[in-house]
Amino acid sequence: MDIRRFLSTTSPFNVLPPAELDRLALTAHRSTVSKGDRVYNEGDRAQFTFLVLGGRVQITRLARDGRPLTVELLKSGELFGCVGCSAAGQYPCEALAGQTTEIIGFPMAIIVALIDRYPAFSRALYWDMSRRMRESQNMRALGAESVERRVAGVLLWLESKFGPDLPFTRQAIAELASTTPESAIRTLIQFRRRGFIKTGWKKIVLQRTDALKELVEGVAA
Repeated sequence: MDIRRFLSTTSPFNVLPPAELDRLALTAHRSTVSKGDRVYNEGDRAQFTFLVLGGRVQITRLARDGRPLTVELLKSGELFGCVGCSAAGQYPCEALAGQTTEIIGFPMAIIVALIDRYPAFSRALYWDMSRRMRESQNMRALGAESVERRVAGVLLWLESKFGPDLPFTRQAIAELASTTPESAIRTLIQFRRRGFIKTGWKKIVLQRTDALKELVEGVAA
């Protein structure tokens, strides 16, 4: 995939002038990360901002009991690591590949310079970060709900990003819903029996998002 063309269609880079996109493409570091490998660790010095070119990246933090908690799941076209611009020069979370993933890295100084130089870039980045913060807060708010509502909320969130065919394991759903694999499996079996979803090998297909929404909102489905 041509990096220059990809940037021209991806926010916030698509607001930059053509000459700036040309320079940015020349400074990009392109690499492939194998499934489960880390892009960076929590607390590492923030030297790069990254863009997912293809694949999937998980942003995680360790819970107090040592369990990894997935904060975000990022797909092609989404930035990560830019929080390091304002986090005392450190990454506040860790990033690892959820599958074999291709990423682009930009030196942090270049991103900071673009923020200073182009108000439109700064605004686009701000709106993107705000949207993702709202999503994260909504997911965190589900933490006080029942396992059933948490799993339903996770499925709806994933559907909004990846569509109704979700290439995620039950273990991944359990991590996102902050519950045990056993509880997640029981809940997904119930959803399947009620016709909300279909399950396959490392795959969940949403069939009745309306019923899942009603469940999250506290309406009998």
